[in-house]
Amino acid sequence: MATILSVQDVSVHYGGVKAVDGVSLEIEQGLLVGLVGPNGSGKSTLLGALSRLTALTGGRLVFDGLDYTRLPASRLSGLGLARTFQVVRLLPALTVLENVMMGLDAKRGNAKISSAWFRPRHARRVDRQVREEALAAIERVGLLSSINEDPTSLPYGAQRRIELARALVSRPRMLLLDEPTAGMTHEERAEIAELLQQVRADGVTQILVDHDLDLMADNCDVLYVMNVGRLIAQGRPADVLADPDVQRAYLGKAGHAHA
Repeated sequence: MATILSVQDVSVHYGGVKAVDGVSLEIEQGLLVGLVGPNGSGKSTLLGALSRLTALTGGRLVFDGLDYTRLPASRLSGLGLARTFQVVRLLPALTVLENVMMGLDAKRGNAKISSAWFRPRHARRVDRQVREEALAAIERVGLLSSINEDPTSLPYGAQRRIELARALVSRPRMLLLDEPTAGMTHEERAEIAELLQQVRADGVTQILVDHDLDLMADNCDVLYVMNVGRLIAQGRPADVLADPDVQRAYLGKAGHAHA
């Protein structure tokens, strides 16, 4: 398989704190890749660096042959990169449908879509194709009956789905997912895992950060493990989670990493 993302010796330092310290990854196209590690290991910071929302101290980022190390985050959607966040970011002033439609603003490189919603009603002009694409993304996450709702009034699991729909509506080539199942029930996590597998079947590369190691082991093609800002293991999930160094990182001693 071809490499779609090359992360070369990336570091993110905050004064003397090395949140990410010389991390290198080669992500193959079409895979569902897991990024795991104990709290404070640097996973979310690395995801922030990959999405250009966190400034790099050093290193290089290459997406499909293009060096985007110095590109602003606003340009990434146009390249085919999208992400979700650890903390849900939805606008209560907009409906579920309008929140998802905003995912196409960055793709188009302007504020044409969202700016129309804040004008008087008679002046709003929302392109039919944009609406149809947003509806398709919402249907995909199973929330078509809630398109006119205030998203913040819905259960937390539904809010997570809305954010995922907003990322999918731009038809990304790569998705960066920061704990998309956080706060969900076991059944909801299983539904999201099934959705991520469907996205994978469509050829979309995904980098997934999540604390549910069983979910990661069952669904990821490859796992990368971080601890105190550095990579300590990588490979097939079963092999990685059996690694004594990984088990010590999670438990402080050799043991079962799923505990």
